Amino acid sequence: MEIEELLKSYYEISKKLEKYDQEKDIEEITEQILNIESEILLKFGLPESYRFLRILYDFSKSPICDAESMELAVKNLSDAAQEYLSQDALTDEQVLEHAIENQEDPFDVLPEIRVPVHDYTIFIFNEYLLTKLEKPTIIMEEFNKVTRYNLLDDIYLLENIKDYKKTESYKRVRSLKLKYIDEYLDAHYNHDEEDEDASPFGPDKDFMVLTGVIIEDIIFDESTVVNLSGLYPVNELNYTVTLLMDFQEFNNLMTMNGEFGKKITKAIARKLKQEKTSIIEIDLIKKFGKELVLDNIYLEAVVPRLEEPGEGGIQNPGNILYVNKVYSKNDYKRFQERGEYLEELNDYLELLHGAYVYYLRLKMKGVKEGEARRRAGLNDEILYKVALCVFKLNDESKLTE
Repeated sequence: MEIEELLKSYYEISKKLEKYDQEKDIEEITEQILNIESEILLKFGLPESYRFLRILYDFSKSPICDAESMELAVKNLSDAAQEYLSQDALTDEQVLEHAIENQEDPFDVLPEIRVPVHDYTIFIFNEYLLTKLEKPTIIMEEFNKVTRYNLLDDIYLLENIKDYKKTESYKRVRSLKLKYIDEYLDAHYNHDEEDEDASPFGPDKDFMVLTGVIIEDIIFDESTVVNLSGLYPVNELNYTVTLLMDFQEFNNLMTMNGEFGKKITKAIARKLKQEKTSIIEIDLIKKFGKELVLDNIYLEAVVPRLEEPGEGGIQNPGNILYVNKVYSKNDYKRFQERGEYLEELNDYLELLHGAYVYYLRLKMKGVKEGEARRRAGLNDEILYKVALCVFKLNDESKLTE
Protein backbone atom coordinates (compact mmCIF):
# COMPACT_ATOMS: atom_id res chain seq x y z
CA MET A 1 0.00 0.00 0.00
CA GLU A 2 1.32 3.46 -0.93
CA ILE A 3 2.11 5.93 1.84
CA GLU A 4 -0.75 8.25 0.84
CA GLU A 5 -3.23 5.37 1.08
CA LEU A 6 -1.84 4.39 4.49
CA LEU A 7 -2.13 7.95 5.76
CA LYS A 8 -5.69 8.25 4.49
CA SER A 9 -6.66 4.97 6.17
CA TYR A 10 -4.92 6.05 9.38
CA TYR A 11 -6.81 9.34 9.40
CA GLU A 12 -10.21 7.73 8.77
CA ILE A 13 -9.74 4.96 11.36
CA SER A 14 -8.47 7.46 13.97
CA LYS A 15 -11.67 9.44 13.52
CA LYS A 16 -13.72 6.27 14.03
CA LEU A 17 -11.92 5.56 17.29
CA GLU A 18 -12.88 8.98 18.63
CA LYS A 19 -16.56 8.01 18.52
CA TYR A 20 -16.57 4.25 19.02
CA ASP A 21 -19.58 2.86 20.87
CA GLN A 22 -19.33 -0.90 20.50
CA GLU A 23 -16.97 -3.53 21.81
CA LYS A 24 -15.82 -4.64 18.37
CA ASP A 25 -14.84 -1.05 17.58
CA ILE A 26 -12.47 -1.00 20.57
CA GLU A 27 -10.72 -4.19 19.52
CA GLU A 28 -10.66 -3.89 15.75
CA ILE A 29 -10.09 -0.16 15.35
CA THR A 30 -7.31 0.06 17.93
CA GLU A 31 -5.52 -2.92 16.42
CA GLN A 32 -5.82 -1.39 12.95
CA ILE A 33 -4.36 1.91 14.14
CA LEU A 34 -1.40 0.22 15.85
CA ASN A 35 -0.69 -1.84 12.72
CA ILE A 36 -0.89 1.16 10.39
CA GLU A 37 1.37 3.24 12.66
CA SER A 38 3.97 0.47 12.58
CA GLU A 39 3.69 0.10 8.80
CA ILE A 40 4.01 3.83 8.12
CA LEU A 41 7.04 4.30 10.38
CA LEU A 42 8.66 1.16 8.97
CA LYS A 43 8.41 2.59 5.44
CA PHE A 44 10.55 5.51 6.65
CA GLY A 45 12.92 3.33 8.67
CA LEU A 46 11.76 4.85 11.95
CA PRO A 47 11.16 3.17 15.33
CA GLU A 48 7.84 3.63 17.14
CA SER A 49 9.20 6.39 19.38
CA TYR A 50 6.83 9.01 20.68
CA ARG A 51 8.60 11.81 18.80
CA PHE A 52 7.86 10.02 15.49
CA LEU A 53 4.38 8.82 16.45
CA ARG A 54 3.64 12.42 17.36
CA ILE A 55 3.87 13.31 13.66
CA LEU A 56 1.06 10.85 12.97
CA TYR A 57 -0.99 12.03 15.96
CA ASP A 58 -0.76 15.61 14.73
CA PHE A 59 -1.79 14.52 11.24
CA SER A 60 -4.85 12.66 12.61
CA LYS A 61 -5.97 15.89 14.32
CA SER A 62 -6.04 17.82 11.03
CA PRO A 63 -9.47 19.33 10.23
CA ILE A 64 -9.55 17.42 6.94
CA CYS A 65 -7.49 14.76 5.19
CA ASP A 66 -6.47 16.29 1.87
CA ALA A 67 -3.40 16.31 -0.38
CA GLU A 68 -1.88 19.24 1.50
CA SER A 69 -2.14 17.67 4.97
CA MET A 70 -0.79 14.33 3.70
CA GLU A 71 2.07 16.08 1.92
CA LEU A 72 3.00 17.86 5.16
CA ALA A 73 2.93 14.59 7.11
CA VAL A 74 5.15 12.87 4.51
CA LYS A 75 7.60 15.81 4.60
CA ASN A 76 7.77 15.72 8.41
CA LEU A 77 8.32 11.96 8.40
CA SER A 78 10.97 12.22 5.67
CA ASP A 79 12.84 14.97 7.51
CA ALA A 80 12.72 12.96 10.75
CA ALA A 81 13.95 9.83 8.95
CA GLN A 82 16.81 11.69 7.26
CA GLU A 83 18.00 13.05 10.61
CA TYR A 84 17.56 9.74 12.44
CA LEU A 85 19.19 7.52 9.79
CA SER A 86 22.14 9.85 9.25
CA GLN A 87 23.25 9.31 12.84
CA ASP A 88 25.98 6.78 13.63
CA ALA A 89 24.67 3.32 14.50
CA LEU A 90 24.71 2.78 18.27
CA THR A 91 24.44 -0.31 20.44
CA ASP A 92 21.51 -0.48 22.83
CA GLU A 93 23.84 0.33 25.74
CA GLN A 94 25.19 3.35 23.87
CA VAL A 95 21.64 4.58 23.24
CA LEU A 96 21.01 4.37 26.99
CA GLU A 97 24.26 6.19 27.78
CA HIS A 98 23.20 8.94 25.38
CA ALA A 99 19.82 9.07 27.13
CA ILE A 100 21.57 9.62 30.47
CA GLU A 101 23.72 12.43 29.09
CA ASN A 102 20.74 14.23 27.58
CA GLN A 103 18.11 13.17 30.16
CA GLU A 104 15.88 11.94 27.34
CA ASP A 105 12.25 10.86 27.46
CA PRO A 106 11.60 7.10 27.83
CA PHE A 107 8.81 7.38 25.23
CA ASP A 108 11.47 8.32 22.69
CA VAL A 109 14.27 6.00 23.79
CA LEU A 110 12.59 2.68 24.63
CA PRO A 111 11.12 2.02 21.14
CA GLU A 112 14.58 2.66 19.63
CA ILE A 113 15.99 -0.29 21.57
CA ARG A 114 12.84 -2.39 20.94
CA VAL A 115 11.65 -2.26 24.55
CA PRO A 116 7.87 -1.90 25.15
CA VAL A 117 6.75 1.37 26.70
CA HIS A 118 5.16 0.20 29.94
CA ASP A 119 4.92 1.60 33.47
CA TYR A 120 7.54 -0.91 34.64
CA THR A 121 10.07 -0.14 31.91
CA ILE A 122 9.44 3.59 32.37
CA PHE A 123 10.01 3.17 36.13
CA ILE A 124 13.36 1.46 35.56
CA PHE A 125 14.35 4.07 32.98
CA ASN A 126 13.50 7.07 35.19
CA GLU A 127 14.43 5.75 38.63
CA TYR A 128 17.56 3.72 37.87
CA LEU A 129 18.97 4.75 34.49
CA LEU A 130 18.58 8.54 34.40
CA THR A 131 19.61 8.79 38.06
CA LYS A 132 22.72 6.68 37.33
CA LEU A 133 21.87 4.19 40.08
CA GLU A 134 22.52 1.37 37.60
CA LYS A 135 24.77 0.97 34.60
CA PRO A 136 23.17 0.77 31.14
CA THR A 137 24.37 -2.85 30.76
CA ILE A 138 22.44 -3.91 33.89
CA ILE A 139 19.35 -1.98 32.79
CA MET A 140 19.51 -3.62 29.38
CA GLU A 141 19.65 -7.06 30.97
CA GLU A 142 16.42 -6.31 32.83
CA PHE A 143 14.74 -5.00 29.67
CA ASN A 144 15.78 -8.10 27.73
CA LYS A 145 14.42 -10.37 30.45
CA VAL A 146 11.06 -8.57 30.42
CA THR A 147 10.68 -8.89 26.64
CA ARG A 148 12.18 -12.37 26.27
CA TYR A 149 9.78 -13.93 28.79
CA ASN A 150 6.82 -11.69 27.92
CA LEU A 151 6.40 -10.54 31.54
CA LEU A 152 4.50 -7.30 31.02
CA ASP A 153 1.10 -9.01 31.08
CA ASP A 154 2.00 -10.57 34.44
CA ILE A 155 3.16 -7.21 35.77
CA TYR A 156 -0.03 -5.53 34.58
CA LEU A 157 -2.10 -8.04 36.57
CA LEU A 158 0.05 -7.48 39.66
CA GLU A 159 -0.60 -3.74 39.40
CA ASN A 160 -4.31 -4.41 39.83
CA ILE A 161 -4.22 -6.93 42.69
CA LYS A 162 -3.24 -5.42 46.04
CA ASP A 163 -2.52 -8.83 47.56
CA TYR A 164 -0.22 -9.56 44.63
CA LYS A 165 2.39 -11.61 46.52
CA LYS A 166 -0.02 -14.56 46.72
CA THR A 167 -0.54 -14.75 42.94
CA GLU A 168 1.02 -17.12 40.42
CA SER A 169 2.12 -14.14 38.32
CA TYR A 170 4.21 -12.83 41.21
CA LYS A 171 5.81 -16.24 41.72
CA ARG A 172 6.66 -16.30 38.02
CA VAL A 173 8.32 -12.86 37.87
CA ARG A 174 10.21 -13.59 41.10
CA SER A 175 11.44 -16.94 39.76
CA LEU A 176 12.87 -15.11 36.74
CA LYS A 177 14.63 -12.72 39.14
CA LEU A 178 13.32 -9.39 37.93
CA LYS A 179 15.58 -7.02 39.79
CA TYR A 180 13.26 -4.06 40.38
CA ILE A 181 9.82 -5.64 40.58
CA ASP A 182 9.39 -5.32 44.36
CA GLU A 183 10.47 -1.68 44.37
CA TYR A 184 8.14 -0.98 41.47
CA LEU A 185 5.10 -2.63 43.06
CA ASP A 186 5.86 -1.05 46.44
CA ALA A 187 5.94 2.36 44.77
CA HIS A 188 2.74 1.56 42.87
CA TYR A 189 0.81 0.67 46.02
CA ASN A 190 2.56 3.04 48.37
CA HIS A 191 0.23 5.45 50.16
CA ASP A 192 2.44 7.35 52.54
CA GLU A 193 0.85 8.33 55.81
CA GLU A 194 0.65 12.04 56.33
CA ASP A 195 3.24 13.68 58.54
CA GLU A 196 1.62 13.97 61.95
CA ASP A 197 3.15 17.40 62.48
CA ALA A 198 1.84 18.79 59.18
CA SER A 199 -1.10 21.16 59.12
CA PRO A 200 -4.37 19.26 58.63
CA PHE A 201 -5.31 21.93 56.07
CA GLY A 202 -2.31 21.29 53.79
CA PRO A 203 -2.36 21.93 50.01
CA ASP A 204 -3.07 18.25 49.32
CA LYS A 205 -6.43 18.41 51.10
CA ASP A 206 -9.64 19.13 49.19
CA PHE A 207 -12.09 17.34 51.44
CA MET A 208 -12.08 16.66 55.20
CA VAL A 209 -14.20 15.21 57.99
CA LEU A 210 -13.70 16.92 61.34
CA THR A 211 -14.83 16.16 64.86
CA GLY A 212 -13.93 17.66 68.22
CA VAL A 213 -13.91 21.22 66.86
CA ILE A 214 -14.13 23.92 69.55
CA ILE A 215 -16.37 26.82 68.50
CA GLU A 216 -15.61 30.14 70.21
CA ASP A 217 -17.28 32.74 68.03
CA ILE A 218 -20.33 32.84 65.71
CA ILE A 219 -21.12 35.48 63.09
CA PHE A 220 -24.68 35.20 61.80
CA ASP A 221 -25.61 36.99 58.58
CA GLU A 222 -29.11 36.48 57.19
CA SER A 223 -27.93 37.24 53.65
CA THR A 224 -25.12 34.70 53.47
CA VAL A 225 -23.61 31.65 55.22
CA VAL A 226 -23.06 31.33 58.96
CA ASN A 227 -19.44 31.85 60.08
CA LEU A 228 -18.11 29.83 63.06
CA SER A 229 -14.53 30.30 64.25
CA GLY A 230 -12.52 28.41 66.84
CA LEU A 231 -9.93 25.66 67.26
CA TYR A 232 -9.37 22.23 65.74
CA PRO A 233 -7.29 19.95 68.03
CA VAL A 234 -4.96 17.54 66.20
CA ASN A 235 -2.13 15.58 67.85
CA GLU A 236 -2.08 17.80 70.94
CA LEU A 237 -1.91 20.94 68.77
CA ASN A 238 -4.73 23.45 68.32
CA TYR A 239 -5.21 24.88 64.83
CA THR A 240 -7.38 27.93 64.26
CA VAL A 241 -10.24 27.20 61.90
CA THR A 242 -13.16 29.06 60.32
CA LEU A 243 -16.23 27.03 59.36
CA LEU A 244 -18.78 28.31 56.84
CA MET A 245 -22.17 26.61 56.57
CA ASP A 246 -25.65 27.41 55.33
CA PHE A 247 -28.47 28.10 57.78
CA GLN A 248 -30.03 24.62 57.46
CA GLU A 249 -26.81 22.85 58.48
CA PHE A 250 -26.22 25.41 61.26
CA ASN A 251 -29.73 24.71 62.55
CA ASN A 252 -28.99 20.95 62.46
CA LEU A 253 -25.77 21.58 64.38
CA MET A 254 -27.58 23.54 67.09
CA THR A 255 -30.29 20.86 67.38
CA MET A 256 -27.64 18.14 67.86
CA ASN A 257 -26.13 20.15 70.73
CA GLY A 258 -29.25 19.93 72.88
CA GLU A 259 -29.86 22.59 75.53
CA PHE A 260 -26.69 24.54 74.76
CA GLY A 261 -27.64 24.63 71.09
CA LYS A 262 -31.08 25.97 71.99
CA LYS A 263 -29.52 28.72 74.14
CA ILE A 264 -27.27 29.81 71.26
CA THR A 265 -30.22 29.87 68.81
CA LYS A 266 -32.32 31.94 71.22
CA ALA A 267 -29.44 34.35 71.83
CA ILE A 268 -29.06 34.90 68.07
CA ALA A 269 -32.83 35.48 67.62
CA ARG A 270 -32.93 37.88 70.58
CA LYS A 271 -29.94 39.87 69.37
CA LEU A 272 -31.31 40.10 65.81
CA LYS A 273 -34.56 41.51 67.22
CA GLN A 274 -32.88 43.94 69.63
CA GLU A 275 -30.27 45.33 67.28
CA LYS A 276 -32.51 45.32 64.19
CA THR A 277 -29.61 44.26 61.95
CA SER A 278 -29.06 41.30 59.66
CA ILE A 279 -25.51 40.68 60.93
CA ILE A 280 -24.69 39.83 64.53
CA GLU A 281 -21.69 38.32 66.35
CA ILE A 282 -21.76 36.17 69.48
CA ASP A 283 -18.65 35.50 71.57
CA LEU A 284 -19.63 32.22 73.25
CA ILE A 285 -17.13 32.51 76.11
CA LYS A 286 -18.20 36.07 76.92
CA LYS A 287 -21.91 35.25 76.55
CA PHE A 288 -22.10 31.78 78.13
CA GLY A 289 -18.75 31.32 79.84
CA LYS A 290 -17.78 28.33 77.68
CA GLU A 291 -17.11 27.21 74.12
CA LEU A 292 -19.25 24.86 72.03
CA VAL A 293 -17.32 21.57 71.78
CA LEU A 294 -18.40 19.30 68.90
CA ASP A 295 -17.28 16.01 70.47
CA ASN A 296 -19.84 13.61 68.99
CA ILE A 297 -20.53 15.59 65.85
CA TYR A 298 -18.85 15.08 62.49
CA LEU A 299 -18.48 17.82 59.90
CA GLU A 300 -18.07 16.94 56.23
CA ALA A 301 -16.14 19.89 54.80
CA VAL A 302 -14.62 21.15 51.56
CA VAL A 303 -11.29 23.00 51.64
CA PRO A 304 -11.59 26.02 49.31
CA ARG A 305 -8.46 27.20 47.47
CA LEU A 306 -7.39 30.60 46.23
CA GLU A 307 -4.89 30.74 43.38
CA GLU A 308 -2.30 33.44 43.98
CA PRO A 309 -1.07 34.93 40.67
CA GLY A 310 2.69 34.79 40.29
CA GLU A 311 3.16 32.63 43.38
CA GLY A 312 2.59 29.28 41.69
CA GLY A 313 0.92 27.94 44.84
CA ILE A 314 -2.57 27.47 46.11
CA GLN A 315 -3.39 28.93 49.48
CA ASN A 316 -6.19 28.62 52.03
CA PRO A 317 -5.78 31.73 54.17
CA GLY A 318 -7.22 31.41 57.67
CA ASN A 319 -7.86 27.64 57.37
CA ILE A 320 -11.35 28.28 56.01
CA LEU A 321 -13.60 25.26 55.45
CA TYR A 322 -17.06 25.05 53.92
CA VAL A 323 -19.24 22.51 55.74
CA ASN A 324 -21.44 20.50 53.39
CA LYS A 325 -23.05 18.22 55.93
CA VAL A 326 -23.34 17.83 59.71
CA TYR A 327 -23.64 14.30 61.11
CA SER A 328 -24.40 12.91 64.54
CA LYS A 329 -22.04 10.14 65.68
CA ASN A 330 -24.52 7.37 64.79
CA ASP A 331 -25.38 8.88 61.41
CA TYR A 332 -21.70 9.24 60.54
CA LYS A 333 -21.03 5.62 61.51
CA ARG A 334 -23.73 4.50 59.07
CA PHE A 335 -22.32 6.84 56.43
CA GLN A 336 -18.82 5.38 56.94
CA GLU A 337 -20.06 1.80 56.63
CA ARG A 338 -21.77 2.68 53.36
CA GLY A 339 -18.55 4.30 52.12
CA GLU A 340 -16.56 1.18 53.01
CA TYR A 341 -18.96 -0.97 51.00
CA LEU A 342 -18.68 1.40 48.05
CA GLU A 343 -14.88 1.39 48.32
CA GLU A 344 -14.84 -2.40 48.33
CA LEU A 345 -17.17 -2.43 45.32
CA ASN A 346 -14.87 0.03 43.54
CA ASP A 347 -11.90 -2.29 44.17
CA TYR A 348 -13.77 -5.14 42.50
CA LEU A 349 -14.70 -2.91 39.56
CA GLU A 350 -11.05 -1.92 39.13
CA LEU A 351 -10.13 -5.61 39.00
CA LEU A 352 -12.77 -6.19 36.34
CA HIS A 353 -11.47 -3.22 34.33
CA GLY A 354 -7.95 -4.67 34.50
CA ALA A 355 -9.19 -8.11 33.50
CA TYR A 356 -11.03 -6.71 30.47
CA VAL A 357 -7.99 -4.74 29.28
CA TYR A 358 -5.91 -7.90 29.65
CA TYR A 359 -8.54 -9.78 27.62
CA LEU A 360 -8.32 -7.17 24.84
CA ARG A 361 -4.53 -7.37 24.78
CA LEU A 362 -4.72 -11.13 24.42
CA LYS A 363 -7.19 -10.73 21.52
CA MET A 364 -4.80 -8.29 19.81
CA LYS A 365 -2.06 -10.91 20.08
CA GLY A 366 -4.24 -13.38 18.20
CA VAL A 367 -5.47 -15.42 21.16
CA LYS A 368 -8.86 -16.98 20.41
CA GLU A 369 -11.99 -15.62 22.10
CA GLY A 370 -12.59 -18.50 24.51
CA GLU A 371 -8.95 -18.77 25.56
CA ALA A 372 -8.65 -14.98 26.01
CA ARG A 373 -11.69 -14.93 28.29
CA ARG A 374 -10.41 -17.92 30.27
CA ARG A 375 -6.96 -16.41 30.82
CA ALA A 376 -8.50 -13.08 31.84
CA GLY A 377 -10.89 -14.77 34.28
CA LEU A 378 -13.98 -13.70 32.31
CA ASN A 379 -15.46 -17.09 31.46
CA ASP A 380 -18.76 -16.25 33.12
CA GLU A 381 -20.96 -14.37 30.64
CA ILE A 382 -22.45 -12.00 33.23
CA LEU A 383 -19.01 -11.22 34.65
CA TYR A 384 -17.74 -10.57 31.13
CA LYS A 385 -20.60 -8.13 30.40
CA VAL A 386 -20.04 -6.30 33.69
CA ALA A 387 -16.32 -5.99 32.85
CA LEU A 388 -17.23 -4.59 29.42
CA CYS A 389 -19.52 -1.98 31.03
CA VAL A 390 -16.79 -1.00 33.51
CA PHE A 391 -14.33 -0.63 30.65
CA LYS A 392 -16.70 1.61 28.70
CA LEU A 393 -17.01 3.87 31.74
CA ASN A 394 -13.24 4.38 31.63
CA ASP A 395 -11.09 5.62 28.76
CA GLU A 396 -9.04 3.31 26.59
CA SER A 397 -5.67 4.73 27.69
CA LYS A 398 -4.37 1.50 29.26
CA LEU A 399 -5.19 -0.39 26.09
CA THR A 400 -2.85 1.75 23.99
CA GLU A 401 0.18 1.84 26.31
